[in-house]
Amino acid sequence: MQKRKIELLASCKTHLIGKLTTLEATLADLKESLFSETKSTAGDKHETGRAMVQLEMEKTGHKVLEVQTDIQTIHKLLNTTQKDTQRVRLGTLVDTNLGTYLIAVSHGILKYEGTSYFVVSAISPVGKALLGANEGDELSFMGKQLVVKNIW
Repeated sequence: MQKRKIELLASCKTHLIGKLTTLEATLADLKESLFSETKSTAGDKHETGRAMVQLEMEKTGHKVLEVQTDIQTIHKLLNTTQKDTQRVRLGTLVDTNLGTYLIAVSHGILKYEGTSYFVVSAISPVGKALLGANEGDELSFMGKQLVVKNIW
């Protein structure tokens, strides 16, 4: 199970690095657009266009920081050996009656050897519900009964 967890984390990291590369390219394009735009005779239109590009740069910059933080989290989880897997915590793989969750970063569904895994952050609603749970615990989550079967 440890191998599966490591491969899921590595897959997340690979995906995040690709996302970061795309965001950085977008940011570079926006910077180029901002600085290459020449002032037109319609001054207000020009300023509005520049302001929109700057807002988009700011949003993209925030996304870059979020992805970098997620990559750092995955990197730490890959380089940390967990001793206590009796309770759900960051980096644990949790098998429940509603699916199997990897508590790491907000990523979505990953497939591994034909099985789907939900990769969620510890601050997501399901992550919060699962944190601190033990095997056999029954939790209420969004009106459904969530039973923790195994923790790795």
